[in-house]
Amino acid sequence: MIKKWKILFYCGNHWEGFNKIIPSNRLFQGKDKTFSIEQNNGQHRHWFERFRPPLANTRSLEMLEVTLRIFAAPNVNKTSKINHAIFG
Repeated sequence: MIKKWKILFYCGNHWEGFNKIIPSNRLFQGKDKTFSIEQNNGQHRHWFERFRPPLANTRSLEMLEVTLRIFAAPNVNKTSKINHAIFG
């Protein structure tokens, strides 16, 4: 699922496991890069109950992906139009 999103780089803390699985030229480590990610994760948890375990969970991986795509359109991709192609 994640391969079709064409991710350009990854941000993370200094956990040594990241260095084992992510190429160093695509890995950014440190709080200066992860602050906005944590803010984005907070928005996910606030707006979508399925991201607030143990209160709720998503049983369908497809539904989880569609929810993330709907959230990404205005919040990550900065577009107000939702392209129907995001649904699969």
